Amino acid sequence: APLSFLSNTRDPITPLSNARNMSKMHPGSGVLVQNATGLCVVLGPYTQCVKDVVSRYFDTGDVPKDEAWCGIEKGAWDLQDEGTELTALRYPYVL
Repeated sequence: APLSFLSNTRDPITPLSNARNMSKMHPGSGVLVQNATGLCVVLGPYTQCVKDVVSRYFDTGDVPKDEAWCGIEKGAWDLQDEGTELTALRYPYVL
């Protein structure tokens, strides 16, 4: 399957430019950008849009053409209402 790179727009450790550069070096790959702050797309309060793109990748190997964008449904500090901080545990295949 082709590679799928995921990045937040405001990641202080691995900036979006890194995902874009890596995608250029891997023909057929795609980039999913989440318009959010944080170090990791799948460990934060990510959205249904991200879940759909990641699920489609694991189910079919499809990657975003060029670059796909997802917004956010919650802010970085809005974790208290449904245990969102455990999202990675509920979706272990994403890790």
